[in-house]
Amino acid sequence: MASERDVWDMWAKEKHGSQAVMMTSGPISKYRDFIERRALVGLLSKEIENGSKIIEAGCGNGRWMKRLIGLGFNDVFGFDFSKELVSMAKRDNGNRCSVMDMYNIGLRNGVFDVALLLQVIPHGDADKLESVMLGVDRLLKGRAKIILMDEFPKKDVKELSSMLSKKGYHLKTVRNVRSEAFHRIFGAFTKPTRLRAPVPESGYAKTSLKHYVKILFELPVDILLSPFLKDTDLFLEKVLVFER
Repeated sequence: MASERDVWDMWAKEKHGSQAVMMTSGPISKYRDFIERRALVGLLSKEIENGSKIIEAGCGNGRWMKRLIGLGFNDVFGFDFSKELVSMAKRDNGNRCSVMDMYNIGLRNGVFDVALLLQVIPHGDADKLESVMLGVDRLLKGRAKIILMDEFPKKDVKELSSMLSKKGYHLKTVRNVRSEAFHRIFGAFTKPTRLRAPVPESGYAKTSLKHYVKILFELPVDILLSPFLKDTDLFLEKVLVFER
């Protein structure tokens, strides 16, 4: 039976599964970047001081590392579980990327000023979440920031705030990125991707017409609905900035 890493490597290499399509399909990743840039690029420029040393946990294909370097941050490093994705990241970012497990981070303590966790949080398992956050915190200096972007219902924001407050952090910023509303509207036209070994079912498979339809309508629908959703759990994807 294929390991979890083997499945992720295959997803990245063969572009199977929604996550791999998002990370490896040119048009789709550009669209995803366009939406996320609106919420994240300006915030990163504002929240991260010049000269900061940055670590991205779960860096994927290195797209955010590349963007940070483009913004003038030179001390940027990342790691990911997938050898294939790290190989992609190295093509753009050189040897700043390593293959590493978030539950066993083999880096020195107290080295970095900022940690980024962008769509890599383990939801639904408090022990795994705490393990990741404690491992990331161990890498950071005394005065540090943790910046997360993911689908965070209110209970997850509270859980993270409580967990990190024990390490001296407070929640400084919450910014909405996009809602779940359009995903639900669009759900009739897509199938969920299942993680199966050795070959995952390709619910999204390779880039298809469905993805391009989503590109055309997701952002306008979210903009129209955002005034009605900002205080609900339908606006799931958020950027959270914790500061110590």
